[in-house]
Amino acid sequence: MGWRSRIPKTMTKAHLKTIVILQKHNVRYNVEKFFQLEPRGFVVADIYLPDKGVNGMRLECDGEFHGPKADKDAEKDERLMKQHGIPTIRLKNNQILRKDGEKYIMESIESEAS
Repeated sequence: MGWRSRIPKTMTKAHLKTIVILQKHNVRYNVEKFFQLEPRGFVVADIYLPDKGVNGMRLECDGEFHGPKADKDAEKDERLMKQHGIPTIRLKNNQILRKDGEKYIMESIESEAS
């Protein structure tokens, strides 16, 4: 079974490109990692980087449809940070898919991790 068999079918091209870039740079990751939020609810990380930052880092690959959900997303991002100490980086799909997408992804991760 190859790595593609472990990737959920709901992943977009931007998710897949991000994963390939993480593998190229030997960055350890988990896909669709769940975190419990108190008093109720949970948040799912599109991609979780356990070795980045103090408590790991959550990557979200956001398409255009995320615009209307921005307030709700920001609330969950804040709760995840307060309760678990895990920052969220929101990457834009259109920038990931550009020719310089690799640079965009890696610079976003490194700037948050430092």
